[in-house]
Amino acid sequence: MIRFYFSMLLVMVSSSLLAQSPVHFEDVILPASGVWNGSDQSGFFRSGGMTFHNSYNAEWSSWNGFACTNHKDTLTRGFANQYSSIAGGGYGGSGNFAVAFDFGNIRITPEQPLRFEGMHLTNTTYAYLSMRDGDAYAKKFGGSTGTDPDYFRVRITGIGAGGDTTGTILFYLADFRAEDSREDFILKEWKWVDLTSLGEVAHLRFALESSDTGPYGMNTPGYFCLDQINDRQVALHIPRKSDVPAIYPNPFTTHFYIDHPGNSGERPKAVTLTEASGRSIPVRTTSIGNKTLVTPAADLSPGVAILRYTLGENHHLIKMVRVGKR
Repeated sequence: MIRFYFSMLLVMVSSSLLAQSPVHFEDVILPASGVWNGSDQSGFFRSGGMTFHNSYNAEWSSWNGFACTNHKDTLTRGFANQYSSIAGGGYGGSGNFAVAFDFGNIRITPEQPLRFEGMHLTNTTYAYLSMRDGDAYAKKFGGSTGTDPDYFRVRITGIGAGGDTTGTILFYLADFRAEDSREDFILKEWKWVDLTSLGEVAHLRFALESSDTGPYGMNTPGYFCLDQINDRQVALHIPRKSDVPAIYPNPFTTHFYIDHPGNSGERPKAVTLTEASGRSIPVRTTSIGNKTLVTPAADLSPGVAILRYTLGENHHLIKMVRVGKR
């Protein structure tokens, strides 16, 4: 039975071949605060060849559109915790992910029109706890009896190259409309949303809608989290720590080593390195005792790259970081 290792903790395998490189947000360099929210006034950030639009108001220190974050706080209530996912980080335990705040500017633009496979979505901690418990501005979903038909959803619209609408998908972040209250839910984990029905699009637009709406608009905190665009993966197996080879140094400059656990005599095969842009980088491998020296081509760009290789029956996927000049 072939097993697939992701990072060194979660084992995953991609479910399909994709025309567009996956977007994981690990190529976004965050400041010490762990959040990019547009305060640099650039109006966007990029990841995996896609542009995530943002609007920042310096006078009010406020933002809308997309931010990028690594916050994991699942307990703190309120606006001060607007950048955390209720899932406790990115999809599959990854570090970075995107947070969207709806003020009419939630938009993604790929480098060229393409057919999106899908993406993973979940709630922020701020929105989740507000819906679960209620707060000073928003109601507890279901109301005092638990039977109010509340909902919180994101409307995803595809926009073609000519500005036409290619389709719309509704994805529920919370749904209390079922006749059987046991089916009510507020999303607490990452969930895949299939976008293939939108066809080829030049932009994706997002809008949030809630049953809890007043004269000044939506009362539910207007946030959601997004990760792993065009990369649907499923957990298959969690390896024992002793099964996983050590990769060092990481970050690296010119080369790194793969240690071989145990005394099987197996050596890594099919070693590849892929930049966040999708560009494949040639590598040279040299066996040295119970480890393998991996030397990438000199034109590998600084930043995140994905290492893939096979060791015995196990397939490994590891996030590497190259530092230094090209």
